[in-house]
This record gives sequence, structure tokens and C-alpha cells, in this order.
Amino acid sequence: MKKIDEFIPLALEAAKVNLATKDGKITKECNGYISSFGAAIIQSGLLPAIVSNEREKSKNERKQVMKSILDIITKDETITKETLFQYVINNTNHYTDKTAIRILKSRIIIAATALKLAIRTFELVKSGDSDE
Repeated sequence: MKKIDEFIPLALEAAKVNLATKDGKITKECNGYISSFGAAIIQSGLLPAIVSNEREKSKNERKQVMKSILDIITKDETITKETLFQYVINNTNHYTDKTAIRILKSRIIIAATALKLAIRTFELVKSGDSDE
């Protein structure tokens, strides 16, 4: 799992920037959102899983989890920051090769796994229990 090891420092930074409060705590709900995202990919597919987390009615924490994953997988790219959904669409529409789509899906799953591991280094609190 060399790729997870490579993504963990990026995941730590993404969690710090996107998910942690000023006092360095992350809500337990974020941990659950990441876990459910992996299950949703397996059950529904990549795009439906992303859409359900980024939709307008989703809690902001869900959207921040998706932003964290986008930050991890695009760290070395010079792109305009978009949503994870837009990034996947923009980077798979021109692929006729199913292998390229599988590679992107794999990178997203690995990034989500690295983010889940990175979050464990933060103090997890119930929503509303930390100082914003």
C-alpha cells in the first residue's frame, strides 16, 4: 500500500485545512462520512457516491470531506479548484480507455482511505463540542 503512504501527508494537510476547527479538532461525523463514502462507491458507483455527498442539501462537513479528497488527488496538478464531481467528469469524459477511469477511481478510494487514517491523528469530538 505504498500509495496510501504517499497520500497520508497530503491527507493530514487536507484534514487540517478543510476539516479541523481552530482548536485542531475534527467532528466524529466527518469520520463517518468518509467511511460511508467508501461503502457508497462500492454500492452505487463513483459518481453517484460523489453527487450524494456534494449535493446542495448535504451538510457542509460532507462537502469538505469531498474537497479534502480532491485536494489530495490534485496536489501536484495545476487546476482550477473545482468540485470532486467536476474533476471526475472533466478527467473521464475524454477517456475511452476504461483503465483510466479505474485508475482515477482507485486514486479517489486510496485518498479517502488516507484521509480516514489521517483523521485518527486528530481529536475527534461530537458535533458542537469544539471551539470553532
